Parts: sequence; C-alpha cells; structure tokens
Amino acid sequence: MGGINPYIEKAEVELPTKSYTVTFVSTEKTVKVQVEPEKIPYGPTGLPGSLLDIALGAGVDLEHACGGVCACSTCHVKNLVKEGH
Repeated sequence: MGGINPYIEKAEVELPTKSYTVTFVSTEKTVKVQVEPEKIPYGPTGLPGSLLDIALGAGVDLEHACGGVCACSTCHVKNLVKEGH
C-alpha cells in the first residue's frame, strides 16, 4: 500500500462481497468503474478498495501527495451516494 500514517488508527475495513459501480466525475470527463471484489486491491496506493485505489486502477488521475495515507488532504473526493443508481 502507499504507506501508514502513524497519527491515525488503522481503519477496520470490510471489503465488498458483491460488485458495484462507482462514477468519477471531473471537469474533463466522467468515468464509470464496475468494481469487482475479487480484483481488490487495484493498485499499490491507498487502502484496498478505497476510492483512491479504485480511481487509480481505472486510470482516473487523482492527486494524492501522501501516497494515500490520509496525511495531506490532496485527494478530497465529494461522495454522493445514490442508492439503486
């Protein structure tokens, strides 16, 4: 993974068991990603299954100066959840 932030307790993560879709919307483009639980982690950066992990694995350029350890605040993502969409 990207590293460990020594100032934050390790997050307990429950990985998904079913696939789902994440849509990343930027000013340049919209990218829909079908997340498959068996493919997690998608890359070496961010917590496994995190939005950063999924975005980078899908080729969505998301700035992350600290390597995905919640230390720098550059990868802010507005999370809008639409159930059933």
